[in-house]
Amino acid sequence: MPEQRVQTRPDRFRVPDVCVVGERPTDLARGIVTLPPYLCVEILSPEDSMAEALEKALEYLNFGVEWVWVIDPESLSGQVYCRTGAMDVGNGIFSTERFSLDLSGVEF
Repeated sequence: MPEQRVQTRPDRFRVPDVCVVGERPTDLARGIVTLPPYLCVEILSPEDSMAEALEKALEYLNFGVEWVWVIDPESLSGQVYCRTGAMDVGNGIFSTERFSLDLSGVEF
C-alpha cells in the first residue's frame, strides 16, 4: 500500500512510502493501519537525512514491523533493518525472508 498512514503509537502516525501488510487495517473507517505491517519502505528524498531515516526505522521496528527498507534512489543502495540487526545494501537488491526486490538497472 503506498503512502498509508500507520499508527505506531497512540500519539504518533507515520506515512511510509510503501507498506506491506499481512492483515487488513483495523480502522478501515479512518484508513489507518493499526497493526504492524510486515514491511515499511522509506525512499529517501534530497531533503531527508540518514539520521531521520534511522529514527523512522527504529520507530517502525519498536512498533513491531518485521522489516524496514531505506532506499536511496540516486545510488540504488540503502539499508535493510530487522529486529536482529541491519545490513547495508550496495547491489540494489533488497530482501526479506519472503521476497526480494531487485532495483539494479532501474532508473528513478
